[in-house]
Amino acid sequence: MDTESADQQVDSSSDHFASAVHSDAVGSSENASSETAKSTTEQAEKDNSGENEAQPIGETSFTTYEPVKIKSKYYEDAGKTAHTTTYPYREVGNDYFADAAFIGDSRMLGLHASDEWYIMAGRDFPEEERYDGYIQLENGVGMMRLFMTEFEETLKQVVESEEYAQKSQAYSRTLTLASGKLAYPVIRDSAEKIMRVFPKVRIHTYAIRNDFFGETITVSGLVTGQDLVKQIGEYKKQGEELGDVLQIPSNMLRTGEQVFLDDMTVQEAEQELQMKIIPQEEGGEAFVRAILDPDYEMERDNSSFAYIRAFDRNNGKE
Repeated sequence: MDTESADQQVDSSSDHFASAVHSDAVGSSENASSETAKSTTEQAEKDNSGENEAQPIGETSFTTYEPVKIKSKYYEDAGKTAHTTTYPYREVGNDYFADAAFIGDSRMLGLHASDEWYIMAGRDFPEEERYDGYIQLENGVGMMRLFMTEFEETLKQVVESEEYAQKSQAYSRTLTLASGKLAYPVIRDSAEKIMRVFPKVRIHTYAIRNDFFGETITVSGLVTGQDLVKQIGEYKKQGEELGDVLQIPSNMLRTGEQVFLDDMTVQEAEQELQMKIIPQEEGGEAFVRAILDPDYEMERDNSSFAYIRAFDRNNGKE
């Protein structure tokens, strides 16, 4: 076979693969290829006619554990960790590939890009329904969307409350928020929204550069105490009026402890900065409460949880 013929055959094979994903492996014989093509055509006709509307059912394996008690109206710990979900092959169109991240086996449905992909690409996060109940939350998939949804709902409730008119004019406070560089845009925008509805609240928001592990590490959970103290301290030396409270996400601390990853304690950081450090529970609701309540304290330790059971916000059912 000459080079030109080989190239044509490769191009033809690639086009054929891109048009459909089959449940049966295509054999080497002509009869097997013919049967597969016929099956694919019949399946496409059924899909186009609306006869096959149900999505393929996948099988997911779980590891169970004792559920962690979480005080939240949006989710609870289901006491299980999800592993790989496998799906049968199905025919797909171009829309299937439009905005998904495919890793390894493209047969799997329900794959989601991590939050980092959307932040780095400057794209909006998908709507909440696209996250399938936040089943990959522990892998950084949907954390920002969940935070934003909780934040918007909580702030809306505050503004629509009977106490808002009086509190919005009377409540005055200056504080500082610190986060990793990855979540900083969402935290900054959320703080600005609070300041718009509470004009006497002043919030300074800073992204902490990770000098300890390297600048390519941008998540809050790997920010060390020494990086936090050094960089917030530099802002104070520049004359910034940061207030007497530094609010941080609880995942900056070791699980169940008041200690950063580099063994610096919260008390040591407070002494260095002459500021009260307030670890904040995960989520947009806690974010709002921590800012609007000067007596806020985290109601649980910063234990992580693996699998989230989501609820319908209208009726509290799954």
